[in-house]
Amino acid sequence: MGITGSIAAFKAIELSRLLLKRGHRVIPVLTQSALKFVTPLSLTSLLNEKVYYDMFEENENKTPIHIRLARECDLVAIIPATFNFITKASVGLADDLLSLVFHSANLPKIVAPCMHPTLYQNEILQNHLLNLERMGVFIIEPVEGEMSDLTVGKGRLKEPVELLKEIESYIELINRLKGKKILLTFGRTEEEIDDVRVITNRSSGKMGLSLYKVLKIAGANLKVFAGKTDFEIPPDVIRLNSTLEFLENLKGELIKGEYDALIMCAALSDFRPKKKFEGKIKKNRRKLKIELEENPDVLKSLSSLKKKTKLIGFALEEKPDVEVAYKKLREKNLDVIILNTIKTISSDNIDFKIINKNKEVIDEGELSKMKAAFRIVKKISELLSQ
Repeated sequence: MGITGSIAAFKAIELSRLLLKRGHRVIPVLTQSALKFVTPLSLTSLLNEKVYYDMFEENENKTPIHIRLARECDLVAIIPATFNFITKASVGLADDLLSLVFHSANLPKIVAPCMHPTLYQNEILQNHLLNLERMGVFIIEPVEGEMSDLTVGKGRLKEPVELLKEIESYIELINRLKGKKILLTFGRTEEEIDDVRVITNRSSGKMGLSLYKVLKIAGANLKVFAGKTDFEIPPDVIRLNSTLEFLENLKGELIKGEYDALIMCAALSDFRPKKKFEGKIKKNRRKLKIELEENPDVLKSLSSLKKKTKLIGFALEEKPDVEVAYKKLREKNLDVIILNTIKTISSDNIDFKIINKNKEVIDEGELSKMKAAFRIVKKISELLSQ
């Protein structure tokens, strides 16, 4: 539990105590500013744990303190997190013990911002929070409430009981899919017109990357295929280009019959050029006719191979029409379909509805893609446990 220099630091003490009562071990790491608000003695007395705050304190163990602390834990939670700490976490500064622990720990991470609304609304801070989300950090957003100067606005840390619910909901997801083998696709396809030009779409791949990160937190055994994206893909992701490549590779995997789920988040082209032109089509060519042919519906083609594999698809529509999405679910023999709209394309947010075979909307919201990924993966884990 990282505690930074905020007037709300006292809530971290109560939260730590609640976590202890729930059977969790809490190791407190404080910044120097946090020492102005809470004392190590109060935390030691309540938690029966050594409190850490000095990166240079003598260490009998040969392993540096920040490395040892990172290895001892299952989760790093920074509550409350100040503007200063969030900025350091986002850009990679590590000038104190807590930031060293944060960057050393290859673990699930939670950050709960707490500050005056004028700071919370600052564009710089919002960009840093977005950057942390992209890195897979779970953000517990503050709520509206009264500030220390008696003004009212968004920036107040949630109450300890509410924070406990959020943390335990997150903890429940850690390793929840351990032992489950999952196929994931994301990104966009490119159908070649010539050696230079392609038919493609505006999908960024952000939703799929968020799912990739959350599925890793959930402990899934992943195999991932990705088309073109607006970012560098992780090294364990296999790059594909065309719809037919996706179909061929996914068929080869599903025939094995060893996957628990296929999550089809890739945006595949519905059409491809009937023939590819060699070289580069010259600009001065007077008449050019590009004849298109329809690509196969990949998910529909794979449904006969599904065996025990649950199929999860995405439906991108102009409007959030549940009837249209449900029709696709039935036609493709899917177990779940995630409906989203055109405004989702290339955005950091998604307006989604998760629909099951009974035509029930089992979850919905307008959230950041990372927060939506947590909700989607939770529903997938419930589906796989049935």
